[in-house]
Amino acid sequence: MCRFSFSQSTASALAARLDFHHGLLALLVLLPAFGGAPVVAENVSISPAAFLADGVFVRTDMAGAGGFRTSADNGCEVAPLQLPHGSILNTMTLWVRDDSDSGDVVATVWERKTHLAGPAAAVLAGASSGSNPAVRAVIATPPFGPHSVDTTNETFYVEVCYEAAGLELHHITIDYTGQPAGVDTASPFVVPPASFRSLSGRPSIFNAQEGYVQASSLNGGFPDDCFVAPVQLPEGVEIQQLVGELYDQSADRNIRLQLRRKRLNTGQSSELVAEVSTIGASTSIQRRTSTEVLRPVFDDAWEYYLYTPPPCPVTNSDHRIYAARVVHAQTVIFADGFESGDTSAWGAPPTPARERLLLPAAAFVPGTTGSFYTGHPIDAHGRLALAAAGCSYAPVSLPDGSSLELMTAFLDDQDAARNLTIRLWEKNDNAPTATLIGAASSSGAGGEIVAFDLLSGTVDTAMNHYYLEACLPAGASASSFGVDSVILDFEGPAGS
Repeated sequence: MCRFSFSQSTASALAARLDFHHGLLALLVLLPAFGGAPVVAENVSISPAAFLADGVFVRTDMAGAGGFRTSADNGCEVAPLQLPHGSILNTMTLWVRDDSDSGDVVATVWERKTHLAGPAAAVLAGASSGSNPAVRAVIATPPFGPHSVDTTNETFYVEVCYEAAGLELHHITIDYTGQPAGVDTASPFVVPPASFRSLSGRPSIFNAQEGYVQASSLNGGFPDDCFVAPVQLPEGVEIQQLVGELYDQSADRNIRLQLRRKRLNTGQSSELVAEVSTIGASTSIQRRTSTEVLRPVFDDAWEYYLYTPPPCPVTNSDHRIYAARVVHAQTVIFADGFESGDTSAWGAPPTPARERLLLPAAAFVPGTTGSFYTGHPIDAHGRLALAAAGCSYAPVSLPDGSSLELMTAFLDDQDAARNLTIRLWEKNDNAPTATLIGAASSSGAGGEIVAFDLLSGTVDTAMNHYYLEACLPAGASASSFGVDSVILDFEGPAGS
């Protein structure tokens, strides 16, 4: 298997051999390392590629080169929102094209306190107004003032509702005060309910006001349906616990939630890392914590995802997922120049960190969602199976100011006459279409294939969003192509 040895720099370290005379000054220099980087104004970018319709009676469509979602009728869709613990929400900017006189685009950021009973709270909301053929920005502020984030007890997600057909969602940015967004290294890693997609690719039901996802009874007659969700952590951290907040009012079966991993560039089945399960029927949300972690060190030679194994959740509100959290701790101390024991490193500028974002197959969602649409499923090996015509998309979230370096795509190609291409797109809010900034392709049938593309450019999350596209090649037969995962190597912004 092809692997690269780019180092992972996800934490600052105290010098091991600082002497007594220099100790006080060194601690003053290193104080920002305690508790993370200084709190500053930041933003998180939400791509339209992150959204899924909240039920079967909705349809939204996304085309790769367009870089935006279009409503086929009225209805809502949702996307997960992952924010650093302790950050303060300030404003939301919604980039839309609304040229309809019969309805607007309405966006809401919901907060759900998953340890308490009761509905979610709207903490940011904005809407377009009136007909305008141009893409424009709508700015919203918190209705009750700046809002703080508690990842230990809360989940956040974004709901976009379309009041007519033909409305377009181009981009959402949320400005906050806190740690840099993108690759979040803090614990716990929070998986909101909006992160879960059905294993089959059929629509699920998402209840935004109550903050849960459930399998849909209107997805083709199936009595149950399983879920998957991506998990993205820095390499080397120690996974300590899996925590699931689940609802189970079924006397016939429990909900099981597993954290699994699959070896990249192999046809091997996935392995269990940790598991939680509800215990009997209850009218309360059950917070369940794993009793052991079988494979605790997070290794980017594997892709990680959450999975509800068979028997799958039933297709009614008896089984619901409210949230999942992966509790972890940093296990590796990295050199920062101070281990020399003298002052030679004190005046050196910070070295940008080389980092890696691994997007597992579970991060991809169908290009068309809702409307009884059957999208690309995740198969038993944790692979995105391009089993039908069309495309799937994965949102890419990187820190603002990062420098792109390399894309590595782990693909399955069983067709000697055609190749599978993974495309990386950048969409600017003021541009009519997206710009292709990377492409990695298989080359002939060969089963498991690793494809590469060198990247360049600086990430700008204030005006751009980024996403991956995987499409079944024209004329290809069902299940002849699949995607295991995609890795993006990048250099963190200066000072990170």
